[in-house]
Amino acid sequence: MNANFSDYSPSEAAEEVLLTTKDLAVLLRCSPTTIEGRRHRGADLPPGLLFGRYWRYPLSWVMAWMEAHHRQ
Repeated sequence: MNANFSDYSPSEAAEEVLLTTKDLAVLLRCSPTTIEGRRHRGADLPPGLLFGRYWRYPLSWVMAWMEAHHRQ
């Protein structure tokens, strides 16, 4: 996914929900360690933003990633 916050209007960007690694793990039904390990190995994960040393995942990006990876 090549989207970024510049694709949003300022009010939309301010309202975007950012998930933590723990939040993402709950949504994907796995452990935060699994998310961290996959990120470290370069495995497929939803796109995220790195703030210092903390990853945040915009909910709309995660939902789009989940839709694209949904097995039918």
